[in-house]
Amino acid sequence: MTVSLVPFTLRRRYAIERLLLQDDDSDLYLARPRSGPGEPVTLRIYHPGARLDESILPSIPGVLEGDAGAADRVAWLVQEYVPAGTLGALLNGQPWTPERATEAVSAVVACVVEWRSATSRPLGAFRPDDLLALGFEPLVLRVGHVPALTRYGRSQPPPPEAVRGEDGDPATWWALGTVIEQLGVKGERWEALRSGLRTPDDAERWDADDVAAWLAGKDPVVPPVRDHASIAALGRGHATPADLAVDLAARPGAAETWLAEGGDVLLGNWLDMDVRDTRFDRAWLAEPPAILVAALSATFTGGERPRYRGFAVDAEGLTDLARGGATGHIVLAEALAAGVLAYAARHRCIHAECLVQGPGGDCAQLTRVDAEVPIILDEVRVVLDRMRDVAGRVAERDWNSGVAAAVELTLDPSSIRRHRRRLRLIGLSSLRRGGPSWIGWWRDQRDNALNGRREEIATRAAIVSALLLTRGADAAGRQLADENKEKLRRHGANAAEQVRAVVSNAMDETWMRGPGIVRDAVLGLADRGEETVTWLRRIWQQIRARLDGRYAQVLLTRAERRGQPPLSAASAVSSGSPFSSAASFSPGGSSSGGAPSSAGGPPSGGTSSSGGASSDPAARRR
Repeated sequence: MTVSLVPFTLRRRYAIERLLLQDDDSDLYLARPRSGPGEPVTLRIYHPGARLDESILPSIPGVLEGDAGAADRVAWLVQEYVPAGTLGALLNGQPWTPERATEAVSAVVACVVEWRSATSRPLGAFRPDDLLALGFEPLVLRVGHVPALTRYGRSQPPPPEAVRGEDGDPATWWALGTVIEQLGVKGERWEALRSGLRTPDDAERWDADDVAAWLAGKDPVVPPVRDHASIAALGRGHATPADLAVDLAARPGAAETWLAEGGDVLLGNWLDMDVRDTRFDRAWLAEPPAILVAALSATFTGGERPRYRGFAVDAEGLTDLARGGATGHIVLAEALAAGVLAYAARHRCIHAECLVQGPGGDCAQLTRVDAEVPIILDEVRVVLDRMRDVAGRVAERDWNSGVAAAVELTLDPSSIRRHRRRLRLIGLSSLRRGGPSWIGWWRDQRDNALNGRREEIATRAAIVSALLLTRGADAAGRQLADENKEKLRRHGANAAEQVRAVVSNAMDETWMRGPGIVRDAVLGLADRGEETVTWLRRIWQQIRARLDGRYAQVLLTRAERRGQPPLSAASAVSSGSPFSSAASFSPGGSSSGGAPSSAGGPPSGGTSSSGGASSDPAARRR
């Protein structure tokens, strides 16, 4: 058994034992309190998205606690457990006798009247499983479940007016007719009861007074079934205005052609003479085809999802179109331009904010879109016209995407964060390669979009404007980046040319003056050669003397550690110094064999000990 939908707050307090019932909008579980022994209860957990009218919770007998649900919460009820079950379970039992069936009808009527008196509202098209059986002698029923509001009738089949979005007292008696059919009792009086309760025209259908008269043994008049001629449109016949409205909304092109060829006149005559309708305002017949079809749909199919060109245009449908592709954006733009959203708002919706208005109210979300999005688009047009010279003209495809963004921002305020993140990423990604972030007027528009207050229409207009200006700003930014690259390239080329000119001049001057400069340098080095050699010899003698002293000290230290008689420093140096036996440094003479000259003076004689070059500068020059 799956209990994942049960909120944690309930699972923490109640132990789920078994699943009792599942239907289209809720699951019913049997549970017991976890804190000690207690009476069993039922947990009715509504499916995600279902909402309850919070004002009727106190009117449901046996409700211990409940949550009507919200945007982030699941609706639920904790109710007393009734072991006897529901009327639906009784109907599935043994065959009913006429006496027992009469008792069931009387119990349903009493329950419906009691609910109407306690809540001042109709029970609507209830289902047998919505009524709990409290006792059997006599049969006592009470309302145990009020299904969440849906777009369609809850009984099977739904009453004809459910397609118009109506679920009032006539729907309650239609649902009782469904119960009569399931009882399966035969007879002329039972057929009259069934026919009176299942009359298609809700204005002529039997009500509480007629049923009470039937229970009292009287025979109320059964309304005659009125068959009217169908109307031929779009290549086939349509028996009801609802059927025609659905077909016209799904095929707007064919609908426009049919209406332009006299279909509006045929429709008016059919509604007047055959259907005898009083709901549809005949002034709408003179409106453009899109408005006429939208008004026809709102009048006769208010319980269905509103559609334009076959696409759903309720709040959820608009959101899907806005987040879809180019086709959905075109439908959005056309629906707004045609003005059909005002009529789409008349269809039944299930939003919590709309339930507060009560039955018959327009959808608050569609009304907000129809009122605010045109203002947003007007402000966007002003910005685009002002920027046309620098940003260019916005393509129709891009404009449709802007319309979609405006619709989504109005229906879903949380989408503002996603669009702002998109603008930030556009700015960051174009910093290096060139793009919108290089253009000042685009940055200004983006800052307005990022810093405006979320609830203001101006902020939504700024976001849409920034998105629509992005393409033009991207082209301008790339062009600016290319121009900057070209400037840098020219600057680099000029600098390189200047360097080449300087080097060329220097090389020319060196080529002309080079031989003389080299000759003077060589002669200068030759004149100072003897002085250099003498200085190097003196330095080498100083270094060798320091190294000999350090080596002698090392030998004395080793001797002391080994217990040997100490040597004098002179004998230590003469016996083992690697520096005393090393070849003398003689830059101008031989590396071995000859006696070194004194530390400060030049070698004796005119030549080195190895017969090297003469030390006479004049001879060296030769």
